Amino acid sequence: MNRKQLGVTIVLICLMGLLFVGQRIFNERFQSISLMNNNITDFTEYTDKDKEISFKLPSQWENSDRSLPGNYITYYKSFSDSSLGITGYVQLINYKGDDKALIEKDKEYIEGEIGNYSLDSYQSKNYKGYKTSFIVTGENKRETFYDVYYLKIKGEKLVKLSFMVDGKYYKTNYQDIFKVLVDSVK
Repeated sequence: MNRKQLGVTIVLICLMGLLFVGQRIFNERFQSISLMNNNITDFTEYTDKDKEISFKLPSQWENSDRSLPGNYITYYKSFSDSSLGITGYVQLINYKGDDKALIEKDKEYIEGEIGNYSLDSYQSKNYKGYKTSFIVTGENKRETFYDVYYLKIKGEKLVKLSFMVDGKYYKTNYQDIFKVLVDSVK
């Protein structure tokens, strides 16, 4: 390789690095703008009683804990915001099997016709897992948009975050809200 080629290669590598850093900064600012546009400014951190997980929810969202029998689901917190049409929950699940098998089993519990189903690998800031997205058409042709995240946290522990949005409220920038909340899981 001669000097001219080496110089061009170095310049291209520097430009690629600059674009990569610029993209990260832009994505973070874009998420902040999405949150502000949906009147989300403050977050409250929640932890399960055994301190196995912690996560954040917008402070103005309503939420409640639920106790379930047995030790399959060891933690359950539901949340909602009526102004955005978002409801959902966070679960800490004891699960030994294949994550994809659990996801398929969860599909059986959904009432209504499932459309636009997708299952993708997902990488949060702290964990790897899967994300499912789909639309359920229920009674009176009413659509509900679902985004469900499954994150493997420790050995046989799985965190499930489910977001449901009434079709009349759904906006594509809600994905940014969900991503911020999923990334807050520690």
